[in-house]
Amino acid sequence: MASPFNRSNLIRFRPRDRQTMVVVEFTDGSRAYVRVDPHTATMGGEPLLLALRERQARGEISPAAIAAVTRTR
Repeated sequence: MASPFNRSNLIRFRPRDRQTMVVVEFTDGSRAYVRVDPHTATMGGEPLLLALRERQARGEISPAAIAAVTRTR
């Protein structure tokens, strides 16, 4: 008798993405879509800019000056 818990019967589960998406607009007109943790996104202001500047220092986003940051979801 076959087991009812066969691997082919299981539904693949992907955990929900808890990150928050923000759009970073630069002074040169370019944009970057970045995922940040929800706590940083709700703090906004200086903590969010600090996190984005750290990503700029690591080379993850453009080194241009940040003009605006908008939360998308």
